[in-house]
Amino acid sequence: ALALAVLPLWLLVLGPVGAQSGLLALVQCVSLRILLTQVATTQHCHPAARPLALVAWRLWGRQIFYATGHHNSFSKLQYSAAFVGFDTFEFARAGSLLFINTFGSEMLWLLAMPPDLITGGWAPGSVQARSKAPPSKEGAGWEIAGLLAAQTLDVLLSMVCVTIQRRHLMVWAIFAPKFVVDGAMHLVHTALAATVVWAA
Repeated sequence: ALALAVLPLWLLVLGPVGAQSGLLALVQCVSLRILLTQVATTQHCHPAARPLALVAWRLWGRQIFYATGHHNSFSKLQYSAAFVGFDTFEFARAGSLLFINTFGSEMLWLLAMPPDLITGGWAPGSVQARSKAPPSKEGAGWEIAGLLAAQTLDVLLSMVCVTIQRRHLMVWAIFAPKFVVDGAMHLVHTALAATVVWAA
């Protein structure tokens, strides 16, 4: 429900690529949900299916980030999104629209994640086995913690790259912006993960 609230505004601020990106995101989301449902209802499934499903869901969100024309560079921010629907500049409104444009895909994949995948109700195996164990919020913490750990690893590796390349000629053009974008995405993920677990 939260993803449906974010989707129209995100499509609006994406500008000309909004329709194609929205269709791509919708088709991929539905396909991934069907795949996850098929894996969840399979009788004999590998125990690693659930973590791999979470990884696939996270990779989908990151792919949508790049498919909408975003990059890990300050010069590639889509500043025109700050003026969608308005003729005048207002700092808070423009900043909010630019934030939704830049991090909308990250918000979308976290908010569109299947609730069963978050709360622990999704488990490989038969439907009868899953129906005996009701979903609980305790499982949600581990799943979201795993996703945040993966994002933390991204930030850590970006920090290591910036540290190693600190004397490189292009450090401020390539390595530092990637580190800043990864750090900002980590903050967005942490805030949204708390929202998702609370709402689950």
